[in-house]
Amino acid sequence: MKFQISYNMADLEEALRVAQQTAEYADVLQLGSLLLMSNGKQAIFRFREMFPDKELWVDSRLTDNWMSSIDFFATCGVKQISILAGISNKMIQQFTSAAHSQGLAVSLDLIASPSPEQAVFDAQALDVDSIIDRNPMLKDQSVCMTERWASVRGNTQLPIYISGNMALDALDTIKEMAPYGLIVGNLITNASNPIEMAQK
Repeated sequence: MKFQISYNMADLEEALRVAQQTAEYADVLQLGSLLLMSNGKQAIFRFREMFPDKELWVDSRLTDNWMSSIDFFATCGVKQISILAGISNKMIQQFTSAAHSQGLAVSLDLIASPSPEQAVFDAQALDVDSIIDRNPMLKDQSVCMTERWASVRGNTQLPIYISGNMALDALDTIKEMAPYGLIVGNLITNASNPIEMAQK
């Protein structure tokens, strides 16, 4: 399972400080939307400079003005961007085609989808590379999460990353579900000891 840490805070220096402590434990570093909105391309350039050998994803959650965004992210050295599943399939396919032409992979983010099962079913035909299922998993919600996982996983062969606000005690259940990857943010970045939390 790939392990990805999301740095989603407004303060770029704080994000870099936490990343210096935790990046070695992650396969992929994800720059969250708050970090991008607050710091723009400077956040990408600083992360790229500090971690030249790490794969960078941006949690772009694009829905509109995506053509100029694709060009921008491609020139910044990003490898993967996300688009929200709540837009039309035609727009998703146009987006993925444009992103692929720039060498970018595309994740379909289910956070805004009125029908996650249908979105993942359609995703492969739309040339999406992976799925992000942002279903928060808190203590005592393992049954709800595993039911959702079964319905989402059953509708696609694409790699699925699980993300969202989650409790530490939910990680065992997530590991049993065997997603392609796990994206963890606040659980690590807001921890009193981010290094210790990243190691778990």
